[in-house]
Formats: sequence, C-alpha cells, structure tokens
Amino acid sequence: MTSITLDKTSLSMQVGETEAITAIVSPDNATDKTVEWGSSDVAVATVADGIITAKKSGEAIITAKSGSCIAECKKAGYCVAQYPELFRGGNRCRK
Repeated sequence: MTSITLDKTSLSMQVGETEAITAIVSPDNATDKTVEWGSSDVAVATVADGIITAKKSGEAIITAKSGSCIAECKKAGYCVAQYPELFRGGNRCRK
C-alpha cells in the first residue's frame, strides 16, 4: 500500500444528515485494503464504514487510515493525504 485518498474534497452538512465518503487505497493490487475510520470530534460528526453523520454545528476532521498512510477530510474544508513518516518536523505532505 503506497497511498490513500478520499473521493470528496469538502463537506457541508446539516445536523442529522449523512454523507458517504470513499477511501481509495492504492495500488489496486494492494494485499491489505483495510480502512480504519475516525473523527476528531464525535460530538460534531461520526463516521462508520465511510458514512459520516453530522451531529451538531462545528468542524470535525474525518480520518481514513490504511497501513502507514492517512487521509483526512475536514467538514466544510478540504482533504489532505498524509504520510506520517514525513511529519517528524511537523510538515504536512499534501496530495
């Protein structure tokens, strides 16, 4: 597995709405395409199997992790692909 990306670049949701987001793990022949989902603030938005539910107004970062790669999507923001091994100096690798 060399990268993970998300199919949405921004989300603007009303309380109670749900939105599906897809994580794309590359390469196509990766042996493990398991994706772990998370939310930086479950009071604002939750995520399970790529389905995001807006809980209240605010911003939450939805995270999809596969192997050592992480993709994040900020509610009403933008998505960035991150590679933890490049973060030691606090820099972000955007893809």
